[in-house]
Amino acid sequence: MDPEKGQIVIAPAGLAVLERYRDIDSGKTQVQVGAGFDGAKRWHTVDVPRQTIASTSQIVGLADYDFPISSLNARQIVEYLAQYETKNRCAMALRQTTGHLGWQVAHGYVMRFLAGPETFISLQKGEMFSFFPPIPQTGNSSMGSSVAET
Repeated sequence: MDPEKGQIVIAPAGLAVLERYRDIDSGKTQVQVGAGFDGAKRWHTVDVPRQTIASTSQIVGLADYDFPISSLNARQIVEYLAQYETKNRCAMALRQTTGHLGWQVAHGYVMRFLAGPETFISLQKGEMFSFFPPIPQTGNSSMGSSVAET
């Protein structure tokens, strides 16, 4: 807000960093950016590398996702999102992400086994586990088991 001019409109929609994600393998951060248009019932969102919202040349790429960003307002939006993220960082959970299923290793430590999009199996060394996925044609379960060798 400019004390002399009052509020300055830099985009015709409310913009915000809604979520933060960190890849456990690379350590890189991604963010979910949202635009709230007048009359819309929910946020219009896109997940992008954090560097996108930190660069005036890269943030213009959000126009491809129908965000109200152009070369004319890119600098103000990068500035605004940096301030927004700084002030709201404690309120945003940092979620861990990965690009693969199976054993998840971070910083040399096995964290858990990722069996599906949101199915984690935490194990201690030597602990038995069983996995019972449904058989697609019948809906019955097949049975498999193993021993953790972490």
